[in-house]
Amino acid sequence: MTENTKLLDCDTGRKLGCKSFCCRLLIRLDEDDRTEIDPETQRKKGYVGKKDDGTCLYQDEQTGLCLNWDNRPKVCREYDCNFDKLLQVVFKSSNQSISCWMKESVTVFIHEKDKIFVPYL
Repeated sequence: MTENTKLLDCDTGRKLGCKSFCCRLLIRLDEDDRTEIDPETQRKKGYVGKKDDGTCLYQDEQTGLCLNWDNRPKVCREYDCNFDKLLQVVFKSSNQSISCWMKESVTVFIHEKDKIFVPYL
């Protein structure tokens, strides 16, 4: 594990209401993480694949857990949702759509004392 690795308690985060929003973001892979070959282009894929519903290819539909946790890309290991305004919108929104969350995140103001943080392991 590198010193930049973030060990967030994602299970607790989901219980708080995060809805695993980061698993819906477009995940651009670092060159070192590009191993899968795109059959159409014969090039290494630059992004993590998505399911039809827009969630990460590796997200378990029942539990929301990452099925690729031990081998997840660097960007996933280093990401810290506690510094992403979108997390606060997701916690407070009744919407389930990332496009709605993105629109809300442009206009909403959440005071520092009202923020919810996902704990670290």
